[in-house]
Amino acid sequence: MVDLDGDLPSAGEPVVLFGTGRHGEPTAQDWAEAVGTINYEITTALLPRIPRGHHRDGEPLNSQDAALLGTGAEGVPEAAR
Repeated sequence: MVDLDGDLPSAGEPVVLFGTGRHGEPTAQDWAEAVGTINYEITTALLPRIPRGHHRDGEPLNSQDAALLGTGAEGVPEAAR
């Protein structure tokens, strides 16, 4: 559960729980340090519970582009591979 401190998103509105940190969002490492674990535990615990969406520069990727994330495709940040 995430406490949004009264700032509730509308149904269907995307939210960011963690990211790269480049835009001020918390990272998986930030969450891990807050709860006393490792970042891998943060990311893998969410996978079965939340639908995933792949984005690049704020734009959603189509399924073909998203499939490239696992290939080491040029332009995909190392952390996203």
